[in-house]
Amino acid sequence: PTDAETIPPDEVAESPGEAEETMDPLERGEAISTLFLDAPPPAVQTIPFAPGPGGPPPSSSAPRGGLPFAAAAPLPTTAMEVAPEPPPPPPRAEPALRLGGPEVVSPWSGGGSGRTAAQAPLGIPAVSAPPKTTPRPDGLLGLSNNAADRHAPWGRSAVEDAPAPAPAPRLRRPPPVDAVKLLWFDPEVVKKVRRKDGYRLLLAEAELRRVEAGDDDEETGAATRESGDVFEVLARGTPADGPMLRQELAGAVDDLGRFESPLVMSAGTLDLPFDDLEQLRASVAAAKPFATTERKDLASALDVAERVVQIPGMQSSTGIVERTLGQLREAFVKEVRGVASDYLESQTERALLERRAYQKRTLFGKDWIRALFRPGDGSEQVVAYLPSSLEKELPLYRSFRARLLGELEMKEDQYETASTAMRVSALGRVLG
Repeated sequence: PTDAETIPPDEVAESPGEAEETMDPLERGEAISTLFLDAPPPAVQTIPFAPGPGGPPPSSSAPRGGLPFAAAAPLPTTAMEVAPEPPPPPPRAEPALRLGGPEVVSPWSGGGSGRTAAQAPLGIPAVSAPPKTTPRPDGLLGLSNNAADRHAPWGRSAVEDAPAPAPAPRLRRPPPVDAVKLLWFDPEVVKKVRRKDGYRLLLAEAELRRVEAGDDDEETGAATRESGDVFEVLARGTPADGPMLRQELAGAVDDLGRFESPLVMSAGTLDLPFDDLEQLRASVAAAKPFATTERKDLASALDVAERVVQIPGMQSSTGIVERTLGQLREAFVKEVRGVASDYLESQTERALLERRAYQKRTLFGKDWIRALFRPGDGSEQVVAYLPSSLEKELPLYRSFRARLLGELEMKEDQYETASTAMRVSALGRVLG
């Protein structure tokens, strides 16, 4: 027998379709309602890629079902407690940028427009809006300034924020120690001056001053620049005293024993002795009007002096000339009354200055004027040789303050008492 035959007819289960056909419509609605009300609440599904804060991802075994619009019942917490979400950290206070103008919250930072810093939402720092800037000029200067503004804060350019540069110090002309007038210089010494280490810095400063003054080299000319360089050394160089001159001379000999004349500049007193024979001749001319028969000693001294000046070759016999000149002066002071004791010397000196009757020497292949130079510290005299062509260029002074630029030499005249000589290459007179 089949199962249908053994099971009582009233116990045979009806299929859902058959039950629905036999149910009353009212009963069918109640059954559907009971089915939904008795069903367990559906699990709340969360988006897999957006888990809730602090909660674990949804389990794959959670029951499915439920209406999407039905209110979900609270999940039981007996199986697993959900940790409470920690409170958000307090917003960090950041100072608002204050670059001038009212503080305005940036529209893109707070979501609003035109709100002040006090109305900015919590946690959003106030940012100052860029105020209007002054347009930059066109051209190369404008491009440079605009490029600098890219890296500057809003509202001010890098040029405006940078401190104003201090004005470049003008190279002032240093006041000279003395007022100097350049009387003469040898053009050949210019190259030596520009090569000497001690004078290069001095000439560089002079060149900067010429550039600041706007002097045009084409207008000034090479000769003017050469004289300007020599003058800088004479007027503003450091003069060498007696010990320095001796030191320069001692260091002029190299390891091979070769001597090279050092170029030096010194300041002091330049004395121009007169030629002995010319002095005697001038003294005879000044004393002869005072010779009378009553002044026998003066007449005798004048007779001897006139014969000496007429002897050929007496130019080199300085000893005889000096002794004759001394006898004439002594007789004049002894017998001539009513005149100053130095009358004969003063009259003679005036005549010799006008004739430029200086002592001469032939050395180094040239004719020179022999002078005596004493440095400012009062040390030993130095024999200074000036070109003979300067006879008419020198002032009418027997001695005067001067600055000399020249080459040091060993003694060249065995009759000289000074051990050091100088070939003068530039001469400046100190005024005042």
